[in-house]
Amino acid sequence: MSIALACNFKNEIDNVRRIFNCVESIISEIVVVDCGSNDGTRELCRKLGARVYDIGECPGFGQMRTITLHLCRTDWAIFLDGDEHLDPADIGKMPELAKRFENTDTDVILLPRHHYRTWDRSICENPNLAEYADWQPRFVKVNHKIYWTRRVHEQIRGIRKEYQDLSNPIIRHFGWLKTPERLKAIKDLCDRLWKEDEENKDSYTLENLLGTAGGEAYWQAAPEFHAHKSG
Repeated sequence: MSIALACNFKNEIDNVRRIFNCVESIISEIVVVDCGSNDGTRELCRKLGARVYDIGECPGFGQMRTITLHLCRTDWAIFLDGDEHLDPADIGKMPELAKRFENTDTDVILLPRHHYRTWDRSICENPNLAEYADWQPRFVKVNHKIYWTRRVHEQIRGIRKEYQDLSNPIIRHFGWLKTPERLKAIKDLCDRLWKEDEENKDSYTLENLLGTAGGEAYWQAAPEFHAHKSG
């Protein structure tokens, strides 16, 4: 079973090596779809062996995920963002999962995600994954029938079955450890994409309720909202 690392980047030069290195033992290729980085991200990715595509301004996260998956030449793809990584113990589970579901209808393996406020992980916003796992469809079979909808908080479509288990590899997310300027830029981007997404406007229940698609207000409300929705 061959596995690709699939990344969507913009100005992530400080994080590229960490992300690439954490999965290097199990991947066959790295595919990066970049949205106009100007800090040397694309150049570094190419130097480290990735296939890199610059698509300019972000068209929406759903479309970026779709493009990146369809560019992969492997059997499976792991999606990691610039502020995420996986621990070695979890990396070792990926080939086993890929082999287990090779000849099945399971097209995506959902990964739980921890959100940290400190690099040493002493402050975690969702320490109990049984209460709020923030499931992410990040380990995906490479199949052109699979795609994502929505420009922000994208949703996967075209899959037959998904596999969800708390023993699955955990995404370690350090999104709040960006500069205030970077956090604001991301919130502004999410809000713009949400407002522009006329096709899916009725599906943004929480965003429409809060009047925002990012920032502290959104992420503080998300756990309770999704827990209630699941229940």
